[in-house]
Amino acid sequence: YKLDAAAKDKIRLWVVGPTTNRDSYGSVQVGFEEYVPKVKSMISEFGLENVVQFKGRQSNVNEYMRAADIYIHPSRKEGQPNAIIEAMASGVPVIANLLPGITDEILQSGRFGYLVNGEESREFAAVLQMLINNKSLRTRISSQSSEHIQKYYSLKQVAQRYLSLYSSVIHKGVFEQLKNKTLAKKKISLTGARHDG
Repeated sequence: YKLDAAAKDKIRLWVVGPTTNRDSYGSVQVGFEEYVPKVKSMISEFGLENVVQFKGRQSNVNEYMRAADIYIHPSRKEGQPNAIIEAMASGVPVIANLLPGITDEILQSGRFGYLVNGEESREFAAVLQMLINNKSLRTRISSQSSEHIQKYYSLKQVAQRYLSLYSSVIHKGVFEQLKNKTLAKKKISLTGARHDG
């Protein structure tokens, strides 16, 4: 899939984050030695130097999120993808690689963004093009996303869920201890009883 000249003038892709293969300790992750040079080579090969802009590490990522029209999350592996949640909180529609039980749980495809097979570039491009060309769709998704995050992922909501979890674990532990003590006493009284007669 290639961008036409009009699209190249319209689109800017910001890559926010490390621009080297090295982590904060200076190590290169095995298998990723050529990743950044390969990406930069492809950008040059396709004439996208004015479209793709490497911003490096930023302390104000939230400002980039708020300025964006679409957030792309092509990760192949994830835990809890905070970047998706941050994009949704900023009201940015998300296109993410489908990771069952992870990205699908958060995005609910079509409601807060779109899930695609990250290995299928045409599918990714089609969804991207649809969002680029449909401002009313982006606006609807933006509104629904930020409301959903405020309702279910705000600091207050997450704290309440953690407190509820800890409370249930503690109460379950206390209940188990009381149950075990009661059973132990019954066993002692039964085994300790004597019958003279």
